[in-house]
Amino acid sequence: MRSSKALRIFIYRDPDPNILKWTELREYLKKRVGCTVEIREPLFKQNESLARAFAAARVHDPLKPLANREPLPSEIQIEEKFLGAQKQIPGVLYDGLEIQRLCLGLLPVGERTRDHLHLVFVNRLIGTYEQDGRYHIHAAVFGFPTLLSVQGVVFGPARPKEYYTLRGQLSEEELYERLERRFLVLDDPRLTEVVKGYAIQAVFYHVFGNPFCENSQCRLYNARWQEELLKAQLSSPEFCERHEQMLQEFKSEITGTPC
Repeated sequence: MRSSKALRIFIYRDPDPNILKWTELREYLKKRVGCTVEIREPLFKQNESLARAFAAARVHDPLKPLANREPLPSEIQIEEKFLGAQKQIPGVLYDGLEIQRLCLGLLPVGERTRDHLHLVFVNRLIGTYEQDGRYHIHAAVFGFPTLLSVQGVVFGPARPKEYYTLRGQLSEEELYERLERRFLVLDDPRLTEVVKGYAIQAVFYHVFGNPFCENSQCRLYNARWQEELLKAQLSSPEFCERHEQMLQEFKSEITGTPC
């Protein structure tokens, strides 16, 4: 389904203010899409009911779908503390669809329309339960709103095979240098550039219904490996000819100028 010419994009930044270059991300989307893009504060505020919802969305067994269980008081307390933390929350996987439903209820009622694209960054690891009977980590869970996770960018796509052979012998920093930065880390200077690709995938999902491309050199490529991801997001040109044309035509509709 096509969005109207009145499309507006809202970026709810990660609670960690330094994880990405937010202004650069905003300006990229404005340039490529041609619409208004606004950066907003993190969507989540510290309160017990929200902490309970996050605790209920925790994945305790990655080989089973999320259980309908009452979270423990200790889990709620930890989540309430996390909601006020300006840092990444490590080591815990959350059901992305549950977090997505939670986010929808927090959006302004008047902005829950096709004219609004909400990109919600979460400082958590998110995933979805798939047909192969296990959870998969994702950088993005597309929908309304779209969730984006920097941890998912770093830990979702698989690292080079040599990484798994050497990780018991070398530190993460040593592996990063030994493997010539063929994978991303949480303080990687390339993260903002890579995240631009996931943000533009969210635009394509919202506007055209499909965020992906089979061309491994297009920013819409659904990379399974870190090396594929870096190639798709850091090489030129940004898009295959077909998706470049689609983006230019949509931008032309919004701005009222010819391609």
